[in-house]
Amino acid sequence: MQLLLQKDEIIEVGDKQRGVQIICHAGLCWVTIAGDERDFLLRGGKKLEIFTQGEVCISALDEARVQLIPAPEKLSWRQKLAFGRLLWTKKKALPY
Repeated sequence: MQLLLQKDEIIEVGDKQRGVQIICHAGLCWVTIAGDERDFLLRGGKKLEIFTQGEVCISALDEARVQLIPAPEKLSWRQKLAFGRLLWTKKKALPY
């Protein structure tokens, strides 16, 4: 799911988002997770994987295009197959 956020717009993604990846494709956003003392700034091209179960809020500090990628266990079998192929291709291409 991709979101286009205007400057100063805030969206609540919900809780129980463990494993979800947030990718900022453009702009600047601030991610807050309830129960986590850290906050995260994401610029275009950066991503964050959520490791806790708290409520997740994304605030646009500038116009931002953000993508949410569900955790693999929340995907259908077809999405898991496509996601697995993507990961395998990326792992194969990594230099060691």
